[in-house]
Amino acid sequence: MSVITPHSTRGQATPEASQPRAIGTGVVRVRADDKGRTRLMTLHQAGSLKMVFPNTHRRHMNAVLINTAGGITGGDRFDIRLKPMRGQA
Repeated sequence: MSVITPHSTRGQATPEASQPRAIGTGVVRVRADDKGRTRLMTLHQAGSLKMVFPNTHRRHMNAVLINTAGGITGGDRFDIRLKPMRGQA
């Protein structure tokens, strides 16, 4: 069996199919410990968004956001939520 495709549509992709999109979510909850240093309590990561927290030996916390899909372009979606808990420094 053979299929004949009209020339005008051959090889054309829909906009959704032609450009893969990066999608990622992250939820971070922090709280201050008894010495006033910010501590990670909850970390949730999904999709192509990853978060790492370098140890800087300071009271505050630093986060590095990584898109494992590569660069960021129009149409990519990232949802990042930071939730300080009671007592956060």
